Amino acid sequence: MDAFSLDFLSESMTGNVSHMKTHKFYIVQTMALASSRISTFAETAAKDYDMHLLPWASVAACISDDSHNDDVIKLGRAFCFLPLPVKTGLHVHINGYFEVSSNRRGIWYGDDMDRSGRIRSVWNKLLLEDVVAPSFAKLLLGMQSLLGPTKHYYSLWPVGSFEDPWNSLVEHIYRNISGSPVLYSDVEDGKWISPEEAFLHDMDISGSKELGDILAQLGMPIVHLPNNLYNMLLNCKSGVHQKVVTPDSVRHYLRRCKFTNAIDRFSKLMLLEYCLEDLIDNNVGTDASGLPLIPLANDPRKGSLILFATELEYELLQQISDRLVDRSIPLHLLSRLTAIAKVSGANLVIFSSSEFVPLFSKFVPAEWKYKKKVHWDPNSNCTHPNSSWFVLFWRYLREQCEKLYLFEDWPILPSLSGHLCKPSRQEKLLNVENLSNEMQHVLVKIGCKILNTNYCVEHSDLFHYMYDADGAGVLDSIFDVLTKDGICQLLQCLQAEERDVLRRFLLDPTWYVGKQMDDSHIENCKWLPIYRVYGGEAAENSNYSDLVNPRKHLPPSDCPECLFCGEFIYNLSNTEEEMLSRYYGIERMRKTQFLQAAYFT
Repeated sequence: MDAFSLDFLSESMTGNVSHMKTHKFYIVQTMALASSRISTFAETAAKDYDMHLLPWASVAACISDDSHNDDVIKLGRAFCFLPLPVKTGLHVHINGYFEVSSNRRGIWYGDDMDRSGRIRSVWNKLLLEDVVAPSFAKLLLGMQSLLGPTKHYYSLWPVGSFEDPWNSLVEHIYRNISGSPVLYSDVEDGKWISPEEAFLHDMDISGSKELGDILAQLGMPIVHLPNNLYNMLLNCKSGVHQKVVTPDSVRHYLRRCKFTNAIDRFSKLMLLEYCLEDLIDNNVGTDASGLPLIPLANDPRKGSLILFATELEYELLQQISDRLVDRSIPLHLLSRLTAIAKVSGANLVIFSSSEFVPLFSKFVPAEWKYKKKVHWDPNSNCTHPNSSWFVLFWRYLREQCEKLYLFEDWPILPSLSGHLCKPSRQEKLLNVENLSNEMQHVLVKIGCKILNTNYCVEHSDLFHYMYDADGAGVLDSIFDVLTKDGICQLLQCLQAEERDVLRRFLLDPTWYVGKQMDDSHIENCKWLPIYRVYGGEAAENSNYSDLVNPRKHLPPSDCPECLFCGEFIYNLSNTEEEMLSRYYGIERMRKTQFLQAAYFT
């Protein structure tokens, strides 16, 4: 097999004027090997039928710059050394040692012939399939350096329908070139590839040129062809399953692709939209599995669930932005992905509180879990959540988390002491938002767990973990941090005025209407050393006592105060005296009883 170029000079006359024209042809000629099928057939024909056949043929294509505009030059003819009145339908000329009819009007072909005619027909068939078809493949390879991947180059390919025996030739041409690099692809900065490797890309069906450029950048060997050649490769019987750019083929390719990180965000979004084009939402979890195309707010972590977050959640979850779908993607694509997440069972998940709880250790130190109380100091410890995040967190709980108990294992309630406390139905925090500043100050000094309301801590379930700012709630809060045995010692931190503030609050008649203060609360209140008793002129801490030890009385009327001892309560308002008398069993001692006790015992 060899190939060469040849200039063909033609002359035409118009009247007395001569027109000279030169066309350049590229020619490939082939002599079959002696061991080939056709050479063996020729030997048998010579021996048995005295037919002398030569397994030789050539193919010629005009490669002149203007040849594609010359219909006569483009029209393929058959030759048996001299031209035959046969149009092949191809765009190249074929010359071969054909067996022609006696009148040279055509070549022998067909199965319905006598013995001699059948041998001639088989010979022509073998010559086309075993010699001409490989020559055509060689011609295409040689034309690449002469024409490049131009319209002229692809115009030489056989397209359309063909009559016998040329249809068999065309079929074998495509079989011969299936493994040869005869198609040009932009992959790897441009190279020639075989039809077996190629993915045909019909831009009218598959999308824009940008999609093809992206796929080529990822190493997918895509090929753009004229429509007639595109259809020919799909429909011809070449024995090759021709690959085509479709959403399904792109998905399969991307699963094996190692270069998806090399393309930009816009390219990934275009690929994602294309890969979802033929899928219904329910099937995405299966058919689009393994595609590294979900647009995340940060670099992804392999194997993690991918979360769809609202605007508030997106701001709250920036610590795990590598698992959040980027909200800045086009709205139609974000809506499609959201719909998929709701039904597909893929690793796309609509963010919810149940997803937040397992991830909470990403936002606070993991060792905080199950702790009743932790010191919270974001200014000196970078692992602690800062104040702005905490406000955002409680906004999320208030607006989007129905059940606060989901976070019962974590200290999330901020207290005025600078601690975070674990929600507990037994050891609650006190909400002092409606209390006076003086009362708040007293409770802080005692050491009560008081909710810090600066972080907008509000929730419909919060009442399970909060004491109300009433008499009962304040008492419960006090006795959560104090015991009856140590209460006197711990309350020594209170000044006289502060004890008075606490007493006046607890004896407010409001708390006793409807039995808000039950018997246990009243009993606890009796043990508080907040009741001033007689025993000296100065109102000092030592002049305060509880109501239990010793038993207290209201002082009798019309008796000198200098006679009163520590059993008598001092300096109460009329309202306080009434509350002690009605609810605490503190009675006013009769004058006769007092004098008898003072002078005769």
